Amino acid sequence: MDCQDKPLSPSWLKSRHIPTLKGKDCEVCLKKDAGLRCSACQCVHYCSREHQASDRPNHETSCAVIKKFRLRYEHHEEVLSRDMDHGLVTPGNRDNLFQTGAGHFWGILETRPYMSARFRLVDATLERFRARRHVLQAALGHLLDMLRLCRGDNMGVRDIVPSLYLSLGREQEAYDFIKWYATTGNDANYDWGNMDLPYLDVKNADVTVPWPTNKKWLNLTHSSTVILVKMRILHDLQAAQNATIALQGVVPQEIIGLIRNHLVSTNVQLRPELLMASPDAASRVIETLKGQLKDLCKAVDKYNPHFWLYMLDEPGEAAANKPSGYSIRTPEEAQLFIGHNLCAWEETLGAFDTLNAIYEAIHFHPS
Repeated sequence: MDCQDKPLSPSWLKSRHIPTLKGKDCEVCLKKDAGLRCSACQCVHYCSREHQASDRPNHETSCAVIKKFRLRYEHHEEVLSRDMDHGLVTPGNRDNLFQTGAGHFWGILETRPYMSARFRLVDATLERFRARRHVLQAALGHLLDMLRLCRGDNMGVRDIVPSLYLSLGREQEAYDFIKWYATTGNDANYDWGNMDLPYLDVKNADVTVPWPTNKKWLNLTHSSTVILVKMRILHDLQAAQNATIALQGVVPQEIIGLIRNHLVSTNVQLRPELLMASPDAASRVIETLKGQLKDLCKAVDKYNPHFWLYMLDEPGEAAANKPSGYSIRTPEEAQLFIGHNLCAWEETLGAFDTLNAIYEAIHFHPS
C-alpha cells in the first residue's frame, strides 16, 4: 500500500518531539552512516567522492566559513599549548594551562582570543549545520568545556547550552543545568573562583515542582527552557492518558503500557510515578503543570512583553536580527534570546499552540 493510502493515526499516537535531526547521512543520497566526512568543515558526510564533488556548489560557501573559524580556533589552541609561561603554571608544567588554569580562563588575558575563537566556531557551526545530531553534540561539548574553563562565563555560554540539550531530547539535563544556576549559582556568597566548590552538580531535579516567578530579573533562556520542559512533560502525560482512555477494554493492559511508554520522552519513561499514574493522578499532575505554565508565561510577559509577542509573530525574523548588545526588558533582549531558543520551540510538537492559548488566557481571559 502506498504511503498516501495509509489511514491517519489518531492524534494521541503523535510523538511530542518532531524528529528533525539528521545523522551522519550522505548529503546527496541520504545513505545512513556515510563514512566520508568533509575534512574542511568537519560537519557533513558523503558516501562517495562522487557525491561529495556533486554537492560542492551547494556546500562550498558554508564550508569555507566554518573552515575559517575552525582554523582560527585551532591556531589559538596551539598558541596556548605552547611552552609559554602564563603565570599560573610552573616552568616544568607550562603546557598544562588547560588543567592548571581551568575555571579561571578569561581572567587570564592570554586565553581570551582562544575563548572568543572557540565561541565563534560554535556559533557559526550552529547557524549553518544545526540540524545534525553530531553537530549539536559537538557544539554542546565545546560549550560545556568552555564553562569548565571559565566558571564565571563572561561570554554567556550558559544561555545557549539549555536549548542544545532540548534539541537532543535531553530534557532532564537541561532542567538540571538551569536548576543549578537558579539555586547554587544564584547564591550571592558562592565563590566562583573556588574550584573545590560544587559546580553544575544538580541531578534528576523534580521538574513538576513550581518554579520561582517573583524575581525582579529573569534569564529568558532559562525561563523559556523551564517552560518547554514542562510543556513536553504535559504533552507526554496528555498523550499517555488519551491512549489509556481510548484503548481501555479494547486491548490488553500490557499493550496499553507499551504504547504509553512509546508515546513519552525518556524524561517521563524514567519517572514511573508519572508514566504509570492512574488517570486521576495523571489528571492532577496535568492540571498542576498547566497552572505552572500559565504562571511562568505570565512572569516572562511581565518582565519583557516583547518576548512572547515576537515568539508568536514572526519569531524567525526576530531571531535573525542577532543584536550585538541589549538592555534588559528591551526588544533587543527578546530578539537575542529567541535566537538562542527558537529551534527548541519549533522541535516541540504543540508548543506554539499551547503558548498561544496561555497568552490569550493571560491577556483576554485573566483569572
